[in-house]
Amino acid sequence: MALNLSKLTAYTQEQRVPLIHEIVLKAKTANMIQWQPDIKTSAKLNLLNTNVSFGDGLACGFDDKSTQEVSQRTLETGVIKVEMKWCAREMAKYWMQHEIRINANEDTLPFEEDFINGIVADVNAKVEKAIWQGDKSSEDVNLNKFNGFLKILSAETTPTATVDPAKVYDSVMAVYSAIPQKAFDRGDVVVFIGEDLYRKYIMELVAKNLYHYAPGEENYIPGTTTPIVPVGGLNGTNKIVAGSLRNMFYGFDEQGADNDFKFWYSADNDDYRLRIVFNAGVQVAYPDEIVVGATA
Repeated sequence: MALNLSKLTAYTQEQRVPLIHEIVLKAKTANMIQWQPDIKTSAKLNLLNTNVSFGDGLACGFDDKSTQEVSQRTLETGVIKVEMKWCAREMAKYWMQHEIRINANEDTLPFEEDFINGIVADVNAKVEKAIWQGDKSSEDVNLNKFNGFLKILSAETTPTATVDPAKVYDSVMAVYSAIPQKAFDRGDVVVFIGEDLYRKYIMELVAKNLYHYAPGEENYIPGTTTPIVPVGGLNGTNKIVAGSLRNMFYGFDEQGADNDFKFWYSADNDDYRLRIVFNAGVQVAYPDEIVVGATA
């Protein structure tokens, strides 16, 4: 069987909508927090703060001491573009490697699906990192399209805790202890930790004989109902972040006219090309309810 790249072109055309969905929404953190769809460039998060005051029900008159305030925070998204190209010989090499895996029963997916899945997975990993470490002032092109949670929270007054990479269990417990009651009242509290620190955390649990985990399953802070979730976006930061999932927002425009996922042959350049276009951004509604644990 010879390489037939028309199948790859047809696959991306037929699967354009689901592929854009995979690109936009399948980063691990994005798939957990609140979605704010249909954002072209920016949108306001309207926050309603209510303070009810009980009056004397036996007294005459109208007692309007209860208050309600509306505030806003802006969620800004950045437009992200991924472009790649291959000559026919390069594509033939990838196809041959895939055929070898197929013949060895190491792969069962059609070439076009396997090829695109690899690209989607890498985009998801890059989006995951940007969700946490994004910084519009960064020189890293993979991080400067929108500000991530760490950048946003660094400009706010938030509860803090000290992280010691040599004592991750104690660090996790310090972060957990610093979570405000308001976050628990909001519900769905989660402790986020880098995959690198999480491995150390698990080893410390084993050393302490605290077998409160099962490999491959959701793990909880010992003695609590609060999950600890390892995410690639926090790798290398030595930071642990905790708060309510209902307080963290991911903005996008999945149905936007500018979104694209296209693979085609460019006759003028005699190569095969891929273009992906989408937008994304994050924001926190109540920063004072998010704990940021960092090294001293």
